[in-house]
Amino acid sequence: MQLARSASTGSRPVRATPSVNASLRVTRHVRPFTAAQPRQHRFAVPNHDTQQRLRHVCKAEAKEQVAVTLPRTGSFISRTEIPAFIQRDDMMDQMVRWALIEAEEGGQRNFGMPMKVHQRFRDGILWGFDVEIIKEGVKQADLSIGFDNEVTIKSEWIGQNETGMPTREGKQEEIAGKHFEIW
Repeated sequence: MQLARSASTGSRPVRATPSVNASLRVTRHVRPFTAAQPRQHRFAVPNHDTQQRLRHVCKAEAKEQVAVTLPRTGSFISRTEIPAFIQRDDMMDQMVRWALIEAEEGGQRNFGMPMKVHQRFRDGILWGFDVEIIKEGVKQADLSIGFDNEVTIKSEWIGQNETGMPTREGKQEEIAGKHFEIW
């Protein structure tokens, strides 16, 4: 570094530094445009063997129907209302399949602890499932995922009243399982 005397500071030596822009020009380089790399999915995509095994497990578990016991005990975590037009059994079937792949098969890899998934049925319909979290062979916690016992009304179509507000019209049907809950 060079030392120089400044007129404003009197006789004190001052270091002469190159301008900031000059140093940026030296270190900056331009990278050519490259297309983004395809994202790697965190979730494993099930292959044909896994799908066959899941079907077998679901059929085997369907024979062992566990009665739904409500009200549940424990700490309430979350709850959301599900629209009436969404099929409850289809939604829960997809959730159970996801839980079997991510929690039961990949619990150690994905979450650091092994887990077991137990399905719950109500009147022969898959209504929820319980996830048992295990650490060193001992059950640490249970998560209960499923629908509640409340009822929502599904109407055939939505109309308008004289003020322009929506009204339910046509055939109306009661749908059990208004909320999706996690306990």
